[in-house]
Amino acid sequence: MGSHHHHEFTGASLREAAQRSLEEQGEQWTPMRAAIFDALAGQDKPASAYDIADAVSSARGKRVAPNSVYRILDLFVASNLATRVESANAYIANAHPGCLHDCIFLVCT
Repeated sequence: MGSHHHHEFTGASLREAAQRSLEEQGEQWTPMRAAIFDALAGQDKPASAYDIADAVSSARGKRVAPNSVYRILDLFVASNLATRVESANAYIANAHPGCLHDCIFLVCT
């Protein structure tokens, strides 16, 4: 049986891996997408679009609408940069965006 190894990225290397992955899929890495990814990756638990909008709004000094965040999060999920935690209506950054396998999350309530 073969072994599976993947590199788990953190911090700036996670951002670089996400940017590279998105661009390899033909998408642009815009300043807003970067800000939303940074806010998502900086969370220590799954975050809602509203949490991310608040974090980006604070960091940028101007309001970011949650519907803009939702559109970008949908792109991140489709591009394997983030996972949607359905039961919590929240998102978490994928620590290994180049791997195409499912992640399992245990959600304690």
